Amino acid sequence: MKVSTIIWGAAVAAALAFAYIAAAQEPSFKIDVQLVRLLVTVKNPAGDLVGSLESRDFELFDSGVKQDISVFEHQTNQPLSVTLLIDTSGSMARI
Repeated sequence: MKVSTIIWGAAVAAALAFAYIAAAQEPSFKIDVQLVRLLVTVKNPAGDLVGSLESRDFELFDSGVKQDISVFEHQTNQPLSVTLLIDTSGSMARI
């Protein structure tokens, strides 16, 4: 038996062992939750906000299974961010 064959066989065995160990140690996370918070904004075809909806107007599915909506709240106090940019550079001067 040639030395190169032995080295090649050892390299293949080491690679297979490493792949098995790496696959066995792959992280897996599972959590059981009772309530998931969803923030939803509904607009009509014109782009106007629709604020008169109730929980009966929504259907919620998780992996194809219909879920009950246990808490439904109207939030009209949405956070607002405003940015004002004023360009006073020479490129904006009238000619």
